[in-house]
Parts: sequence; structure tokens; C-alpha cells
Amino acid sequence: MTLKAILFIIAFPFFTINTIKVLGLPSHIDSLSIVIAKAKEHIPDNLDLAESYANSAQENLLKNPSDTLIGRVYYLLGVIHYYRGNHILSSEFYRKGLDTRLAEIDFKFASALWNNLGIIYEFENEFEKALDAYLNSLHLAENLGDSLSIFQSYINIGLLNVWLLDYNESEMYLNKALDYFFRTENDNHIGLCYHNLAILYTNSGKPVKGIEAYNQAIEYYGEAENLMEQSSAHHDKIDFLLENENFTDAKQELYKAARLVE
Repeated sequence: MTLKAILFIIAFPFFTINTIKVLGLPSHIDSLSIVIAKAKEHIPDNLDLAESYANSAQENLLKNPSDTLIGRVYYLLGVIHYYRGNHILSSEFYRKGLDTRLAEIDFKFASALWNNLGIIYEFENEFEKALDAYLNSLHLAENLGDSLSIFQSYINIGLLNVWLLDYNESEMYLNKALDYFFRTENDNHIGLCYHNLAILYTNSGKPVKGIEAYNQAIEYYGEAENLMEQSSAHHDKIDFLLENENFTDAKQELYKAARLVE
């Protein structure tokens, strides 16, 4: 199963010395917030170092509890284990994050946790759980009026509906997202919308529209200079052509993909 869902990566503000004084927070909070920021900084390029920082912060927080910081650590460990392919561990940390006070008061944080948990459920083919998680994330984003997160959620829900065989619903969500990202001139997300539309069309018996959507995805990923996703779209298109025994077009597409890394 091809999965082109969007993982939500959120920014964490530092606690300054003045903030610590105003809030009456313990002095160790500032150094731990820096350790947590260091962990985030190394995701996904150096997961070993990121996990080392996150584990260090977690161990300290078990001795000196801070619900705000432990929520952030659980979130980062969820992301780290997602990139490692440890889906069970990742989902456990996301759920722990949702049980923190931070998730109760910070809707953006909770929305990110629900979205990323939905991706894990989708990977594990637990589609109904994934849909519930995505809808929880979307509801929180709507309460915040966070347009970017809303339409990123539309992309994820649109793709999920392909696996649920609800093709009309899938196309509706993806086209709404596509319209938004055209209006905001976000080439990378336009590419992702077309990529997921290609997956929709090739799974619902519309091969011509599927190939057209793959071509659009490749073009817009190129405009965004996103070589990784551009290569992924080429790969998925080649797989589809080979499955349909269109060997000539598959060979031509392989040449195009190879030129990307020259």
C-alpha cells in the first residue's frame, strides 16, 4: 500500500529565563526545553542523536515532573519511532501525549498528535481508527481556524478513503485540498494532492486520469524542488505501468527517473 499522508511536525517555543520567573517554573525547565529542541532539530536526519536527547529529557522528567515538557517528549518520541518504523512504540507515545495536560489546553498540539496517530493506524490497516483520529485532528484544527492544518487533514482523509473504497468522498476531500493549495501557491502540497489523486484514480479503474495525475504530481514536486517525492511519484507511476504490462512507457519513465539523480 502506498501511503502519502502528511506527518504534522510542530514547533516548540523555548522557555526564557523571564518566562520561568513569571510562571514560577523550576529552573531546570529551561535546560530541558533546550534538550527537547535539540531532539527535534535532529529529526529525521539523525534519529540516534534525536532519541538520545529525547530519552535524556524523559529520564529527567520522571524525576522532576513537568506535564508541559513530558507531553512534548512523548510527541517527539512518537515521531522518532515513526521514522524508525516502530509503529507500536510510536502510537504508544502519541497516546501518552494525548493523556497529558498539554494536550487538553493546546489544541494545535493535540491536533498534531491525533493526526500522527491516524497515520500509524493507517499503516497498520486499522482504517476506521485512522479515520476517527484524522477527524479528531480536523475538528481541533477547525476550532483553531488553522487553514493549513485543515487542508492537510483533507489530504490525509482523502487518501484514507481510497482504502475504505469510498472513492467519491476521497475525490471530494482531495479536490478541496487541491483548490486551497492552488490558491496559496504551495507547489509541494499541490504535488501531494495530485499524487494521492493518482492513487485514487488508479485504484478506482480510471487509468488515464491516474497517469495524468502522476504527471502533474511529478511536475509540481519538481517546481517545489522536492526530489524525494518526485522520485516517489515516478516510482509509483512505473509500478502502475508494469502492473498493466505497459513495458514501453515504464521503460521511458524509468529513464526520466534516473535523470533526476544524475
